[in-house]
Amino acid sequence: FYMYGPYHLVVNDSHSNREELYPVLSELNHALGAVDREVMQAAPAASRVALLYSHSTDIWDLVPRRLIFGEESMCLYLLLRHLGYPVDVLTEDDVLEGRADPYAAIFVTGSHLADGVPAKLLAWAERGGLLYLGAGAAALNHLNQPCADLDRAGVKREPFVFKQPPGHEDYLPTMTVLDT
Repeated sequence: FYMYGPYHLVVNDSHSNREELYPVLSELNHALGAVDREVMQAAPAASRVALLYSHSTDIWDLVPRRLIFGEESMCLYLLLRHLGYPVDVLTEDDVLEGRADPYAAIFVTGSHLADGVPAKLLAWAERGGLLYLGAGAAALNHLNQPCADLDRAGVKREPFVFKQPPGHEDYLPTMTVLDT
């Protein structure tokens, strides 16, 4: 609550020279102290929803696409949280090591996945999990080659074609409409 200078670095209102805030801060501290022991013993509820973070995508998806799969993951995470779902993040290694089993739904947006990850995800989905593949997700392996696991499983889709970077509120109105 308190910051003792230098004043040019202050980025909030709760610092040492705002003495009028002291009574409110005192009341808040006492209220928190009354439940502190219970709060400290609490833990977040276990999540049944996971978002797959792909290191392989980060390696391959740089310029010219500007990390669009990462932007999709961020927006999907925010959407799921807004809908009230606690969301865990799994890595490719987590999937390979069998840590996907507790989840009811896994969302995949990355374009590249390490060998073995798609097969593990498909096996997990066959056991009852909901597997979401975003546009262009899991199309390539970590060596930038087509993902054969999805083809063997019969997953059919159109090729991913990158047309333009996703919009941002500053320049969204100036973007070309791709389809209606």
